[in-house]
Amino acid sequence: MQGMFLFHKILILLFGVAISVQAVPPVLNYAGQVAVNGEAFDGAGLFKFALVNADGTNTYWSNDGTSVGGSEPQASVSVPVDGGLYAVLLGNTALQGMGAIDPAVFAQHNDAKLRVWFSDGVNGFQQLSPDRPFASVPYAFSAESAKSADSANVATTAMAVQAGAITKQMLGQDVLSDLNRTVNHNDLSPKIKADINATIGMNRLSSEVTEKLNQEKTTTNYNAPSVGSLLAVPYGSDAPAGYSLYQRGEPKELVWEEKAAFSQPRAFLGSMLQFSPNGKIFALGGHVSPSTSYNLVESYDPLLNIWITKQPLTEVTFGQASTYYENKIYVLGGYNLSKVEVYDPQTNEWSVGTELPVETRYGSAVTLGSEIYFGGGRQSNTILNTFYSYSSAGNWIQKANMNLSRNGHRSLVYEDKIWIIGGANNNDGKLRSVEIYNPDTNSWINGPSLVTKRSGFSCWVWDNKIFVAGGFNENGIVQSIEYFDNEKGYWQTHGTLPTPNKYSSATALNDKIYIFGGVTGTDSTGTDSYSNKLYAADLNASMEGIYDLYRKDGNAPVGTPVVQSEYADGSVTTAKLDSTILKYLKPEITAQPQAQMVYADTNVSYSVTAEGKYLTYQWKKDGVDLTGETNDTLTITDANATQHDGNYSVVVSNDFGSVESNKVEVKTSDALLNGLVGWWKFDETSGTVAYDSSGNGNDGSLTGGPTWATGKIGGALSFDGVDDYVLVSKDFGSTVSISAWAKRVSGNNVMLWCFGNQSSGPDLFFSHNKICLNTWDSDTNLFGIFLVEANEWYNFSTIISSVETKLYVDGTLLGSANYRSTAEKNFYISMKEQGQGDYAWNGSVDDVRIYDRALSAEEVQALYKLGQ
Repeated sequence: MQGMFLFHKILILLFGVAISVQAVPPVLNYAGQVAVNGEAFDGAGLFKFALVNADGTNTYWSNDGTSVGGSEPQASVSVPVDGGLYAVLLGNTALQGMGAIDPAVFAQHNDAKLRVWFSDGVNGFQQLSPDRPFASVPYAFSAESAKSADSANVATTAMAVQAGAITKQMLGQDVLSDLNRTVNHNDLSPKIKADINATIGMNRLSSEVTEKLNQEKTTTNYNAPSVGSLLAVPYGSDAPAGYSLYQRGEPKELVWEEKAAFSQPRAFLGSMLQFSPNGKIFALGGHVSPSTSYNLVESYDPLLNIWITKQPLTEVTFGQASTYYENKIYVLGGYNLSKVEVYDPQTNEWSVGTELPVETRYGSAVTLGSEIYFGGGRQSNTILNTFYSYSSAGNWIQKANMNLSRNGHRSLVYEDKIWIIGGANNNDGKLRSVEIYNPDTNSWINGPSLVTKRSGFSCWVWDNKIFVAGGFNENGIVQSIEYFDNEKGYWQTHGTLPTPNKYSSATALNDKIYIFGGVTGTDSTGTDSYSNKLYAADLNASMEGIYDLYRKDGNAPVGTPVVQSEYADGSVTTAKLDSTILKYLKPEITAQPQAQMVYADTNVSYSVTAEGKYLTYQWKKDGVDLTGETNDTLTITDANATQHDGNYSVVVSNDFGSVESNKVEVKTSDALLNGLVGWWKFDETSGTVAYDSSGNGNDGSLTGGPTWATGKIGGALSFDGVDDYVLVSKDFGSTVSISAWAKRVSGNNVMLWCFGNQSSGPDLFFSHNKICLNTWDSDTNLFGIFLVEANEWYNFSTIISSVETKLYVDGTLLGSANYRSTAEKNFYISMKEQGQGDYAWNGSVDDVRIYDRALSAEEVQALYKLGQ
């Protein structure tokens, strides 16, 4: 309990009768002050007390009688502490845990000291030091007089002490110094300071003052507002009596900032993702068509602005619902599924939960209290209005049905009730209607309808308001946002999304709204455009400084007088402009440069977005202008620590002022060079040798006549699919990671690379949309299903180790396969040796790397981004 310490002064009074044969146990009034971590403690403190000898090795008394030899008592006493100050009656048996004090203690022992232990209820007990001696002899009061026992080294003397007999001259110098000390502001506790600064309400006024306030008097106000004058009131607040609304303030548009994109563009349909365990945002599954779905799971860290791939769902489907319950993520249903999967963010593992009562897709789930609620959706071709609850007991219980059947709707918790919003059904089409469920009565009522019909939208709750955004209806994809404020009782529009969007997901976190994925458009052929972008907006900023105007009622012309002042042409300079005007003219940065991982020998760009007229830009490194870097984007080429590490910012300027961006730190990492034992860039353009750029001399020999071509990153090698290959005569060991960019022209049953010749392997084998780790077991050792489009570049990164054997495609985990050793075998690109031409690669290959270790998912992502 570092930082916990005790300030205390002791006032010890012995109440009761005189210490005699008939004496009752004394009561000592003890007061002190306690702080934890330098802050005055507030709340119920736990104390233990003992009277010990001067050496602290002998116990005369303790609050529960268990202290021996000065040891800590077992029981504690709860004492209220206010602003660090507390007082307690030692020996008061009315307090739980407090035992009586034997009156003989002070007669028999003149060296008694008080020992105290304290706990704030979070940390354990700590002995407060030093033990406190008694500053004066305790007094035993009896009726109107008291007798004192002198605890000094003189004989005990009995004397009567009359009321008022103790004078200032009788007090010790240390007591006088403390009484005369000036109490300054820093000596006061936070609670006392707050009380001093608090607004004085009627309850703090004396009856004399309130009586005068309540008197009816006639006064003349010579400065009363004139009829027709205007009053500005904060947006949405009520105006004083006698004023009518003149002009409603317009909330500011949300300013959207694009963040890091996740790996695979996709829509989320029923997966709402309104949870953020440990401050992370999770994206689950998704699809780009009913026939192409994903079991991909990624989490976003807002502080680092990165997505990290997590353990995938066990089911590849779409239309799931999801919610956060008891520190776990529940994914419910999906196409032709009643399955429930449960994810533990702490262990990165999935388990199976209790199945839904029926197969359901496009339903909606939400957590309220200790239960999950799941409703609506579609079973086969039937749209449902059923509603269920689930608790930790493990059973689904059917509740009262919703008033309408719905799918594509959204649900959320608002003021301890469940709101079911929008969606669609076969009878009514797209819906504006809202239903509200009361779990206490198991009943539904109709809520206020939306302004716009919406299905497949996203929603969130913030500042006691409900927001809905995007979706689609009979008129197409919706871009608008609207919100519901309970004080007004109706929905109203408020800004737009950065693009029209349906089937996106959103979550509010730390006063920001994050929205990602979805469908952003449809072309003339009916093909949807899917997004992998993430946008964020500051919710507070849209309401700051917004006012409604109210007009003083009465018979007067509408409007207010206009005061005019005339300036000569050209005389109004920036210096004459008020700051309230200048802030609208000078530049404003709307999207800051974003920090990102920078790997050695790679390219990276930083950009800024700003609003204003005639803007200029100047990038800086460590506060010094960078020559020639005067655009809104700064690109670092072939990054290296010596030349490029530092803090970068950009100054955006115009004639009315300038503003400097946040600084981003560039710290070049050599992680992608760690363990690199072979690297063939294929940038030679001629010859029959592919040189190893790792510096290890593992050059490759071109056989069969592969030709030099344009690649994904610089040059590449083109293979004819007949007899072309590259041989690297090197044993790279039993644990390797292979990264390669490849583009296929045609052919099935082909290999991209292999270890060993003839029938040994392993090789990365492509067979009719299956990708396998093959050792002449054909396509049975499967990584996963993946359609390799012709003439498209892909990054295939394969991790081969006895601990984990995985394949990533374009930075996204495709799946795992059984381990196959690569030890004691040469490495081939394209096919095995002559005679295996049936499996030769027909297409281009670029930037092949071999590491003698297992790469992390983040490093695989970085290799993929090198080609972007």
